[in-house]
Amino acid sequence: IALESVRAGATGVRPLLAAVGHLARADIDATALDRVRRGQALEAAVAGSGPVALTYEGDLVAVARPREERWQPEVVLVT
Repeated sequence: IALESVRAGATGVRPLLAAVGHLARADIDATALDRVRRGQALEAAVAGSGPVALTYEGDLVAVARPREERWQPEVVLVT
């Protein structure tokens, strides 16, 4: 995408969640969000062997990897 196209508004901005649409997705509550902010692991709500997109109120907040029946946040997008 050319910078001129962005400046002219000719391109749309897509939500971050669209970039990880191929990953499993799990919505977390406010308590879990506080843990994610600190990089702390969560109990895995669903089994899986690949990365999981963690969302809060529909927004991507982290990408986590499963480790021993827990999700360990590896990329955290909230403070």
